[in-house]
Amino acid sequence: MTKGKWLVGFGVFLFVCGAAAYLANPTQAPTPLLAGAVGGGLIAMLGVMASRGRPVWAITAATMLVIVFMMLALAMTMQHGLLYYRGESTDLISPVLDALVAVAAGITLRMVKKNA
Repeated sequence: MTKGKWLVGFGVFLFVCGAAAYLANPTQAPTPLLAGAVGGGLIAMLGVMASRGRPVWAITAATMLVIVFMMLALAMTMQHGLLYYRGESTDLISPVLDALVAVAAGITLRMVKKNA
C-alpha cells in the first residue's frame, strides 16, 4: 500500500470511530463526531493529494496531524479509562475506541514514515 492509501484509510477509520463514539453515548456533546469527521476528512484529503503528486508537503502535514491525533487519543484513553476505573462512568466503549485510535495512529505513523 502507498502512503496516500494508508492516510485515506486512517481518515476513514477516524470518521467511523468518531461516529461510533457519538452513537454509543448520544447524550454527550458531538465532539467525537466532529473531531472524527473534520480530522479524518483532512487526513484523507492529504492522503489523496499525496498519492496524486504532491507528496512532500502533504505527507509532512498528514504526519503532523497523525501525531496530534495519537497524542489526543492517548490523553483521552487515560481520561476515559480513569473515569471508568473509578466508577464515575459506566461507558467502556469510549476508552476502547480511544485506545484503538491511538494504536491505529501509531501503525499509520510507522507505515507513512517507513520508506521516508
